[in-house]
Amino acid sequence: MLHNSSSSSASEGEVDDLPRKRHPKGRNWKTQQRVHRAPPLAPSLTPSPTPSISPSPSPVQTLSSPSSRTESISSFQGATLGPPLQPHSMEAFPPSPSLRGSRRIKRDDPVSASELGLGPDEQRLQLYALLARCASLPFCAKQSTELAQRRLKISKQQLFAFKIKVWNFLEEKSNIPADESFCSIIQEYYEVFLCSRKVEQAFAAGGWSSHELRQAFSRCVERGLQNSDAMYGREAVQKTWMAKFEILLHGVAEEPNPHQPSLGKDQLLEMFQKILGIPKLEHQRIYNACQLDNADEQVAQIRRELGRRRERAAFAAKMKTFLDKDMEKTYVEELKASIQQLLDNLESLPLGRGGPRNRLVPVLSGDIASSGRTTLAKYNINISFSVEVVVMEATGLVSVPPGKQVYCTMEMEGGDKLQTEAVDADKPKWHTQGDFTTATPLPVLKVRLLTIDNKRLALEDKELGKVTLRPAPLPIKPPEFHDLVTPRHSSDENLRLLLHLRMERPSNVKHSGLLFARGKKVWKSWKTRFYALIQGSACSYIFCNFQENKVEPQTIIQLDGYTVDYAQLPTGIYGGQVHFSLVHEGETFLFGCDDAQDAGLWVQALYRATGQTHRPVLHGQGSSLHKWPSNPSHLADTDKASKLFNKVIAADPCDLDHENLFELLQRLTFGHRMRDPYCSLGWFSPGQMFMLDEYCSRYGVSGCHRHLCYLDELINRAEDGIAIDPTLLHYSFAFCTSHITQNKPDGFTSITVEENARYKEIKDRLKVMLEHQISHFRFYFPFGLPEGALKATMGLLERVLMEDMSRPVPTEQMYTVLSNCLRRAAMINYMGLSTENSVSDSNVKGLEELQVLAEECVDMLLQSVEQHEMLLRWSPEILKEYSESFWSLFAVDMDAMLNHEPNYSWEYFSLFHLLNRHLSIDRDMCNGPFHIHLQNSFQPILDCYLETMEASIAQSVQRSLQQETWRPVDSNRSATSLELLGKLEMLQNFISDLQWPNEKMAAAIDSRLKNNANDVIACCINRMGTTFEAKLKKMSNGLQMRVDETLCSMYNLIGDAQQQLRLFCCSDKQKLEQCKAYIEIEKTLKHMTSLLITQLVQVLHDVLSKLERYDLGTLFSTILSWTSPSMDMADSYVTFVRQNQEIISERGLSDELQQRIFSAWCSDTFDVLDEWLKERPSLHIHQFNSLDLMVRMCQKDFERRGCLPSIPAVQRVQKRLKVECAMVEVAASSRS
Repeated sequence: MLHNSSSSSASEGEVDDLPRKRHPKGRNWKTQQRVHRAPPLAPSLTPSPTPSISPSPSPVQTLSSPSSRTESISSFQGATLGPPLQPHSMEAFPPSPSLRGSRRIKRDDPVSASELGLGPDEQRLQLYALLARCASLPFCAKQSTELAQRRLKISKQQLFAFKIKVWNFLEEKSNIPADESFCSIIQEYYEVFLCSRKVEQAFAAGGWSSHELRQAFSRCVERGLQNSDAMYGREAVQKTWMAKFEILLHGVAEEPNPHQPSLGKDQLLEMFQKILGIPKLEHQRIYNACQLDNADEQVAQIRRELGRRRERAAFAAKMKTFLDKDMEKTYVEELKASIQQLLDNLESLPLGRGGPRNRLVPVLSGDIASSGRTTLAKYNINISFSVEVVVMEATGLVSVPPGKQVYCTMEMEGGDKLQTEAVDADKPKWHTQGDFTTATPLPVLKVRLLTIDNKRLALEDKELGKVTLRPAPLPIKPPEFHDLVTPRHSSDENLRLLLHLRMERPSNVKHSGLLFARGKKVWKSWKTRFYALIQGSACSYIFCNFQENKVEPQTIIQLDGYTVDYAQLPTGIYGGQVHFSLVHEGETFLFGCDDAQDAGLWVQALYRATGQTHRPVLHGQGSSLHKWPSNPSHLADTDKASKLFNKVIAADPCDLDHENLFELLQRLTFGHRMRDPYCSLGWFSPGQMFMLDEYCSRYGVSGCHRHLCYLDELINRAEDGIAIDPTLLHYSFAFCTSHITQNKPDGFTSITVEENARYKEIKDRLKVMLEHQISHFRFYFPFGLPEGALKATMGLLERVLMEDMSRPVPTEQMYTVLSNCLRRAAMINYMGLSTENSVSDSNVKGLEELQVLAEECVDMLLQSVEQHEMLLRWSPEILKEYSESFWSLFAVDMDAMLNHEPNYSWEYFSLFHLLNRHLSIDRDMCNGPFHIHLQNSFQPILDCYLETMEASIAQSVQRSLQQETWRPVDSNRSATSLELLGKLEMLQNFISDLQWPNEKMAAAIDSRLKNNANDVIACCINRMGTTFEAKLKKMSNGLQMRVDETLCSMYNLIGDAQQQLRLFCCSDKQKLEQCKAYIEIEKTLKHMTSLLITQLVQVLHDVLSKLERYDLGTLFSTILSWTSPSMDMADSYVTFVRQNQEIISERGLSDELQQRIFSAWCSDTFDVLDEWLKERPSLHIHQFNSLDLMVRMCQKDFERRGCLPSIPAVQRVQKRLKVECAMVEVAASSRS
C-alpha cells in the first residue's frame, strides 16, 4: 500500500520500535535492553515463502482467568501472526484473509515470449494487434503531459549496503565529520528504524524508497532537537544534519531521472511487446498488415468498427443480463450516444502531422442543416498543389550560332513567370528548378526557349520554341524529352527540351487521376474525366471531378453512406480494364480504370473514405490479407502460423470478447508495472494508463468492468503482501460504487447482474482486507509511514461501509468496525511482544520477564499513539478500548505470575510502580478496569508487605536498643537512630512512590504508616530516656565533667525525630501536638534536659561551696586571708563551661536543641549565683574576684551561643557585682 501504503505483520515481537526507553527529557525511542549496535548481516538471496494467515481470535474485553488465558493462547498459536522471517531475509507484508472466489485469475500465466514455447498465443497476438491500432491513431484518451515523479525501489541489497555505511559511521570508520549530538541521532535511527524487521518488510513489499529513509531520519532529527535545550539555530542544525545524511545515502539509492516523460508511439509499442511477449518479427508483420503507418487506413478502420458497433447495439444489449428489463433499452441508447461521442472525437482530430494542413470548411444550409448532415459547397474546397519543373538541357539547337546565349522561361497560368540563367548555345544545359503553387488539379504550364537578341531595335528576345505542359498529380516519372513547337521557317526541326516534371498533391487529396465514369444524375456519359478524392475531416470525404485549369470542381458528391466494390462493365460499353462502382440509395456510379494497380489504389482509398465494413475483393484474387513468407526450415509450422496470423488480422473487433481480453491485458500490464524498479504502489505509468484508456474507449469496455478487474488485481496483490496505495483503491472503488448507484461516472446507468455480483464480492473482500490492515496497523504502517497512508485506508474503509453515496456512514457503525479491528490489533501486538520476551518454555512468566514485557508494552502504546494518532485518536473511546484490551491480555500473564509465585517481596512493586505511573498519567486509563484490577491484585501484596515491614521494624528497634551503646556511628548519630529513621523513611518513600490511585485506600495506608511510626518512635524515645538517665549518673562530677558523646547522639535522635514527625507521624487532619510520638519526645526531652542541666549546675554548687570558706566574719576566712589565694578554681570553671558548650555544639545537635540546653543552663546558673549572693551582704575580695571572672566569662560564652542576658537573675548578679566592685575600690583607696 501507500504505503501509501505499506504494511507488515511479521513476528510481532521483533526487536525494533516496540521496546524503547524514554529519555529523561523526552521520548528517545531507543531500545536499551536487547538492541545492540552490531554490524548488519548480509541479506538472504532467497526469501522464505510467505504462509497464509487465518483470522485472529477476538481478545477478551474483560479480565480473564488463567485458564481462559491458556485457552486463548493455545487457540491463538494455531494462527500465524506473520511470516516466520529468517534472521537475514526480507519479505513483503503478510497475506491477509480474503474472500477469493473462483473468479480470481491465477497470476502464474506465462508472460514473456520464452515462456510461451513456440510463440505468443492467439489472445496475445489479438491484443497486440488491437493495441497497435490504438497506438497508431489515438483519438479518445490523452497521455498525461505532467511529468510523473518516479522513485526507485530500495532492494534488500541496497538496504543492507546502507546499513553497512551507517554502521561504519557509528564505528568511526568514515570520514564524515560529526558531533556527539548527530552521532546520537544516527545511532537512534540505526537501532530503532534501520534494524526494524517491519522496515525490511516494507521495503520488500515494494512500497518504500529513499524518500521514506529521509523522512524517518527527519523525524528523528526533529524529535532530537525538541529534547535539546537550545532554542535558536534549530533550522540551521537540521539542514546541516540532513546534508550529512545525504552523504551517507549517496550511492545507495540514486534517482537520476526523477520524472518520466511522455512516451511516443514506438515506445508504447515496444513496452507492450514486452508486456505481451510479442517477438520483433511478429510486431513487424502486424505493423505492415494493419498499415499502422497509414493514418487514413486507421481512420477508416475506426469508422468501420464504430459503424459495426452501432449496428450491433441491440444485439450487444441482448447478450447482457441487466438488473431491470428497462435497462436494456437504456443501454442501447447510451451505447449509441457513446459511439456518437467517439465519432465526434474522431471528427475533431487534426488532419496533418507536424504542421497545418488543408481543410474543407463545412457549410450548413436549408433542410440539410435541419437533419444535422454537413454539406460541402464547391467554393469551400481549398486545396493547394505544388509543381516542380526542372529544366535540364536542350537538344537539336542548330539555328543559333555558338557565340550566342540561350535561356528558358516557365510560366503557369495565373502564376508567376520564372527564368533560367543564360548559357552558351553550344552547351544548352541548366539543371534549374522552378517551383509553382496552384489551386487547380489540372494546371497549364508553358515552357519557352529563347535566345538573347542584341540588336538595338529588338524589343524582346527571340523565341526558339515552346511547349505546353499539363501536369497531373500522378506517380513520379523520370525526366522526359518534350518536342518544342518552333516558329515558322525555323531550321530547328528536332528541337527538344529535357524536363523533369513533378506535381505533388496535398495530404487531404487522398487519390486523383483519370477515370471512366457514368452515373444516373451526373456524369451521364461514359467518358474519361479527372477525379479527386478529398478529405474534409477525419470522417468526411468528397469525390469530385475537375476541368483543366479550373480551381473549383465541376461536380462533387459526399461519400457518406456510399459503398464501393468491384463491378463488371455492362455490355455495350467499352473502356477501362478494371471497373468498380459507388452505390448509394437511388444512385449508382460506375468507374473504369486502364491500370489494374491504379484501380486497386482507387478502391482502397474509397474503401477507407466510405467507412464501410465490407472489404472489396477483386474477383479471382481470394481474401488473403497477408502472405506468410515461405521458409524451408519451418515448412511444418508455416500453414498453422499463417492461418493464426491471418485470423488475428482479419478478426472483426466487434466479434471479440473485449471484456475478457481487457482483463487479461490489464492483468499482464499490472504485472509488468509491479516488476519495474520504481515504487508504483499499484498505479499504472502514464503510458500504460493512456493505452488502457484508449482501448476501453475504442472497443467499448465499460468503466465499471475495468475498475472491478483492477480492484480484483489490486486486492490480490495486497493480500499477497505487496504495497498498494489505498488512494488508488479508493478511486477505483468510488467509480464502481458510483456506477452501481447509477450516478453515471462514464455515461452509463444500466447495470448488469454480473457487475452487481462482482461488485458485492469485491466490496466484501475489500472490507476484510482493510480490517486486516487496520488490525495490523503497526506492521502495514510502521513508524506512521508512508505519510497519509493510514488516513487514506480509514477513508476507504468508511467508503466501503457506506450503503449510499449520499449518506455518510453512521458513527456507531464506524466505531464498531474500528473497535473490533483494534481488539484484534491488541491481541496481535501483545502476543508478538509476549512471544519475543519469552525466555523459558513455561506458559507462566517470571517477575523479571514480566517486568521487561511491561516496559515494552508501555513504550509500544506510547509510540502507537504518537505515530498512529489518526487511528487511535479517531474517537475518545477508541484509544481507551484498545488500551484496555491490550492490558487485559497482560493482566492474564500478571495474574498467572502472582498465583504461581506466592512468596511476595518488595521487588513486585517495581512492576506496580511502572504500570501505575503510566496509567495514572493517561486520563483514559486512570481508574479504568485494568487499573482497578491492578490495584486489587497488588493490595494483598501491599498489606502483607506492610505487616512484614512493621514487624521487622519493631523487632529491629527492640533488638537494636538492647545492643545499643549509643556511640555515634555516622554524623554523630547512633546506629539505632540511623536504622530506625532510615527504615521509616524508606517505607514512607516507598508508599509515596507507589502513588496508590484510590484515594481512600491511599489515605488508609498513610494513616497506618503514621500510627506505626508514632508507636515505634514513642517506644524508642521512651527507652532512650531511661538509658540517658543511667548514663548521666555514671558520668564523673566536678570540674572534670564533660558531656559524653553518647548523650549527644541521644539528643540527635530526638532532633531527627522532631524533624521527621510531620512526615512520619502527623496526618493532614491531625495536629502535630496531638501525636503520640510528639508528646513522648517533648516529655523525654524535658526530662533529659533537666537531668543534664542539674548535673552541670551541680558543678557550680561545688565551686560556690568552696568559696563559702572565705565568708566574712568566720575564723576560717581570717586564716585564709593571710594567704594569697589563686584564681585556678575560677579558671577551671570557665574552662568547664566553655568546653561543654563546644562539645554540645560540635556533636551535631540541632540549633533548637542547643538553644534549649544553653538557655536552661544559663538561667539555672545565674539563678544559683543570685541566690548565693543574696545570702551574703558583702563578699571577700577573693570571692569577688572569682565570681567576677566566672560571671564575665560565662556571660560572654552564653551570649556567643545565643543566650542574651535578658534573664532577671543575670541583671541582679551584674548589679551586685558592680556594688561589690565599688566597695572594693573604696576599701583600696582608704588603705592607700
